[in-house]
Amino acid sequence: MFINDEMREVVSDVLDSGRWIKGPHSKAFGAEWAAYCGALAGTPCSNGSTALIAALRLLYVGHGDEVIVPSHTFIASATCIDQVGATPVFVDVEEDYHTLCPDEV
Repeated sequence: MFINDEMREVVSDVLDSGRWIKGPHSKAFGAEWAAYCGALAGTPCSNGSTALIAALRLLYVGHGDEVIVPSHTFIASATCIDQVGATPVFVDVEEDYHTLCPDEV
């Protein structure tokens, strides 16, 4: 992997600032990524779980809601739903395609 001087400088700036999240570099990255994707906004997340929780909250998913989850998935799919107060509903997957079985939804 090739890391150039500009990359080293930016990483050093972030580390020296002590603001790994919610700092100016994080905000700039979110804005640049959103522009690249053609989106109105972008928010960097520390991992997939925080990204799923953020997405669920942006959709106002919470207490009293049920969210369909494939039964053959990583645990974070269900725990993130629980984290926002909703109920995960597990649905079996098709044997051939490993996608949600429409007959089970």
